[in-house]
Amino acid sequence: MKLISLVFLIGFSHFIHAQPKQTILWGVGNQPPRLSVDAEGNLSGQGGIQQTMLEEGLKGDYLHKHVNMNWARFEAELEKGSQVCSSFVFKTKKREQHGVFSIPWHIDLAHQLIMRRTTYEELGKPSQVSLNEIIALPNLIGSVELGRSYSNLDSIIVGPNQQTNLMIVPISQGRLLSMLNVSRVDYMIEYPYVASHTQEALGFPADDIVSVPIEEIRDFAFTRVGCANTPWGKQVIGKVNKFIKQIRNKPSYLELLKMIHHDQEDLNLVEKVYHEEFLTASE
Repeated sequence: MKLISLVFLIGFSHFIHAQPKQTILWGVGNQPPRLSVDAEGNLSGQGGIQQTMLEEGLKGDYLHKHVNMNWARFEAELEKGSQVCSSFVFKTKKREQHGVFSIPWHIDLAHQLIMRRTTYEELGKPSQVSLNEIIALPNLIGSVELGRSYSNLDSIIVGPNQQTNLMIVPISQGRLLSMLNVSRVDYMIEYPYVASHTQEALGFPADDIVSVPIEEIRDFAFTRVGCANTPWGKQVIGKVNKFIKQIRNKPSYLELLKMIHHDQEDLNLVEKVYHEEFLTASE
């Protein structure tokens, strides 16, 4: 009888360990030079390195698949409770309705207003602009991407005083920048390094656009790993948090966070935020 029980326990243990790993469907958006995904799901850029690092940390528990997915679709998948996650997610009130989020995973510096140089000169070459004032100007048309968060600017973009001359459209930043260059819109909101990289990739002259700091935006914001707010999603985030805590105090991780920045002031800000807030963030 004891032998039968032992055989049963060994067989049951083997059954448990033989269960196939679940797959995390990673929603990945193209935002070069930080992060790009090709047709086969291969990642590149600084974000690709960071994403691969995360997947290596979770490979004992999960398999991973990359899907090119815009923010509007990601939010829809969260609402459906899909086994979907994404990195570099801003935690917003809307997303918190259906999502669960890790502790900070990345330090994002501020978006800026991207406009044609002619528009910049017509505005008097401002050192910074107020988004509230810009969207109230009837002669300027702006555009932002549907479903995307722009940190604390979201309350202005979709707030009670939302202006009809700020279009919220379901297209990528590359198409938005093309619209800007051919004067279909007058400004957009983007990271300066993304705008300059995309401008060059599209073949437009680099000097034709200008990045202008936005008065209302914070200097930085944390992005996180986000999954659907389900028991499965909560389990994934628990493992993600454990992994982040294991690696975030390594000097190589700070260097990874600084990798996409070249301006010394930006590098100094990332390092300052990293030591003063990122390392001790608990939610």
